[in-house]
Amino acid sequence: MKHVSVLVKILIFGLAAVSVCSADIYVAQNAAGANSGADCADAHASTWFNSTANWGAGGGQVGPGTTVHLCGIITTTLTFHGSGTSGSPITLLFESGSHLTTSVWNNAIVMDNHSYVTVDGGVPCGPTGSACNGYISNTGNSTVGSHSASNGVSAQSCNNCEIRNLGIYNIYIHTGSGSEIDQTQVNCINFNGNNISIHDSTMHDAGWCLLESSQNPNDNNIKIYNNNIYNIDHGWALTLYGNSSLPGPNAGPFYFHHNHLHDYANWDTSANSYHHDGVHCYATPSGNTSGAHHVGTWIYDNTFDGDPGQNLTGHIFMEPGVQTDGSATPCADPTSQEYFFGNVMIIPSGRSDQNGIVNLGSHSSAHPLQAVVFFNNTIIGDDTSTGQGTVGVNFNNVVTSGLGVQFKNNIVGGANYLIGGVQSTSEDFNGYINCISYNCWDGTSNFSSWKSTCACDAHSINSISNMGGVSQATGALQSGSVMIGAGTNLASAVSGWPAEQQLALTTDQKLNPRGSGNWDIGALGYSSGGPLPPTNLTATPH
Repeated sequence: MKHVSVLVKILIFGLAAVSVCSADIYVAQNAAGANSGADCADAHASTWFNSTANWGAGGGQVGPGTTVHLCGIITTTLTFHGSGTSGSPITLLFESGSHLTTSVWNNAIVMDNHSYVTVDGGVPCGPTGSACNGYISNTGNSTVGSHSASNGVSAQSCNNCEIRNLGIYNIYIHTGSGSEIDQTQVNCINFNGNNISIHDSTMHDAGWCLLESSQNPNDNNIKIYNNNIYNIDHGWALTLYGNSSLPGPNAGPFYFHHNHLHDYANWDTSANSYHHDGVHCYATPSGNTSGAHHVGTWIYDNTFDGDPGQNLTGHIFMEPGVQTDGSATPCADPTSQEYFFGNVMIIPSGRSDQNGIVNLGSHSSAHPLQAVVFFNNTIIGDDTSTGQGTVGVNFNNVVTSGLGVQFKNNIVGGANYLIGGVQSTSEDFNGYINCISYNCWDGTSNFSSWKSTCACDAHSINSISNMGGVSQATGALQSGSVMIGAGTNLASAVSGWPAEQQLALTTDQKLNPRGSGNWDIGALGYSSGGPLPPTNLTATPH
């Protein structure tokens, strides 16, 4: 019994310790009731949150382990003035019906120069979640309103920071065909730092929605996942610090997965002033001939679709090295480790992309890519006319011996130029569909000639006269598709990957296991059950 008594005392002491270290404080736009912060009826004012005197380890102050609950509509910028600790972050939590709304925010929430801080909208509201509970919005920043720089959340030099379950709406609503605003200055979240996660959120109507302006040294361990992002010029803009020597400075790992990015057309301009990208990576400062050295950039299980407009650069655009005009803004150095798998990328009828639905590589043959993995992606356009010139996948100057770019189990179709730049034995088991051009494969429409020239694609599927049983709208495999069971099993090839990424590749977006035998080609394995990836998903407008 003594042992039991001691154990009970330890448990009671532990629970007491937890209750002492944690606190719940309620904040509204204006003070309410007793102004004690005990609940929404007695909330402190937003000015209380913004006063440094109310931050610290004392009773009633905001410190490690504190949850600050937001009540009602708030029109004042909220600025963090302290940091949490490992296991005891400071959390800003939106209560039901709470949101931050004004005509134009400079910054709605500021987390700059702090660590272990969290902003939580309340309930998951990404691609598969419900409508957002807590949200940030502008009501007057638009083509027909104010033309002002604006951020939903500023998280500069923010380490061990998390933004989750949050709606960020109407930072800038672009209509018409003008270029009246600097699209790089109207952001959902403007951030950099280490150990940052942004997830389960919906963001729409902004220029460069997620702007990650990495500093020297570059960011590491960034996780962006389960987000629904649309009506934007850029989804995720990743600007990394580069230099002029090899290897470049280390950056990453970055994890960008299970996001839905769609509909960029409202940012079209008559002069193509804004080029649209789902993901865009490049180096700063300008003039570097080497990008950062990616110690792992993982872009997987995302869906890119909807109407991309006429000013599309690419759903994924990882800028090359020394370009043909002499400029140099490379995303990555030649030996960077970059992984792309399980992504669905759709370009609808009436839209084209002459740069490449996926575009990465180097225009300098002196700096060829050497360590890129590209597995089980589905890339489909709906344009095979010579007048448009849609390009499926465009790799520039890759190593043609050794591993180079590993390009396997991918579906590419609906373009008049399916693939360019990958010519090595590590390219195989792919499915090529719906191409009527003379240059489907890097200048030839003769598949046998292509295979002989590049010593690649020995086991790949040639179905360029039709869709090969692949849905034009979603990329899903239909009954009888030639892609079913025509791929190679890559489980052993990725056995050295982290467990989470192994699991993501060995199951598809419908969470169906790819199996122990031959895999299906493409991002989506054939199955009569399970949900398809989202198509043109939108949230309730605000």
